[in-house]
Amino acid sequence: MKKLALDHVLLITLMLSVAILFSACEDEDDNLDDVEPAEVSYVSLYHGSPQAGDVDVIIGNNLLNSTAFEYTEYTGYLRFFSGDRYFEFTPYNASNTLEDTVIFLQEDELYSIFLANDSLNSYELLITDDNIPDYTLDESVVRVVHLSPDAPEVQLSFDEAERNDAFVNVGSISATEFVAFPSGNASFDLETTDGVNLATVTNAYFAPERVYTIIIRGYINPPSGNAQNLSVQIVNNFY
Repeated sequence: MKKLALDHVLLITLMLSVAILFSACEDEDDNLDDVEPAEVSYVSLYHGSPQAGDVDVIIGNNLLNSTAFEYTEYTGYLRFFSGDRYFEFTPYNASNTLEDTVIFLQEDELYSIFLANDSLNSYELLITDDNIPDYTLDESVVRVVHLSPDAPEVQLSFDEAERNDAFVNVGSISATEFVAFPSGNASFDLETTDGVNLATVTNAYFAPERVYTIIIRGYINPPSGNAQNLSVQIVNNFY
């Protein structure tokens, strides 16, 4: 079923212009079908650092965003040329680097980049290779990404027994693999591994044949002047 997920990607508004510039035809019989298409990959970006404030995203030497990329904002999958690609996050309208990296993007593969910070407010990038597993017509695909700087290992405790044990021992600044998951409404508690409740989500809807990321973000104990408290956000990976 991975092809179905990629078909959703192709419906997204793409951030790149056409990759191949056609030169002037030297004769009327030139066959444009002979032109090799560019190799592309797909990358989503998420701002999960409660310390960073608004940021800019630079790809190579080009600014990706036209307005501030804000905390908790998610792009969905964007199309990029395959190969080595440079990603840089800077404060909005500033030139100093918060974090940067070079990633080799395989053709037709899916990736996600999460801007985060640890408990000492050092910035880091969590980069995932997004492998979509097989799933049935009545299943969703779900993963958990833990971006809270000061929360311990966590687990999700669902009201429905069939969903329990899917996400346990999820450490800070880490991501689980995507798993096939029963679709429909689901309520769950975000807990420490010894059962202390940190947050509750009620009647979240997971549609069949859709892909979701459950994001744990913010501080249990925010630093002075920071109002980004611990919370849970669910994003649809394909708009």
